[in-house]
Amino acid sequence: MAVGDVYTAYAIEKFRRAEAKASGHTVTIFHRIHETFEVITALHGFHMDKGRNKQVVKLNEGTCSCNKWQSFGIPCSHVLVVSAHMRIDSWQLLLCSEFNPIPHESYWSYHDFPILHPNPTSMRDKGRPRSSRIRNEMDFKELRVRV
Repeated sequence: MAVGDVYTAYAIEKFRRAEAKASGHTVTIFHRIHETFEVITALHGFHMDKGRNKQVVKLNEGTCSCNKWQSFGIPCSHVLVVSAHMRIDSWQLLLCSEFNPIPHESYWSYHDFPILHPNPTSMRDKGRPRSSRIRNEMDFKELRVRV
């Protein structure tokens, strides 16, 4: 990330891919006051059997039913098509909060906690553990004699 950049190259690339994908989506307005929309995705894929899914976008809550917007903080294609429909600048929808980098080790506070070491006798051995199940008469197969 260069000095003065607001977003990382990864975020910008993900945003650009979502913009390209959003061009085929269609928007249906559910409730303009509550900013709830239904987005129908475009057909895509080699066999044209993918797509035509319905996603619900709630701009005022910052959610999309695909959960990509909430998970990554970068608007998904469904949110971008709604922002274009509402004439909202889509860059405002990035949910990037303030980033606090980790300081150098010399600035870390020192804690006087005891160092814990694992007990080697209580650790498991390598490989699959033996079954501790108690067998009964239903576990044993009868010998079949072929005639």
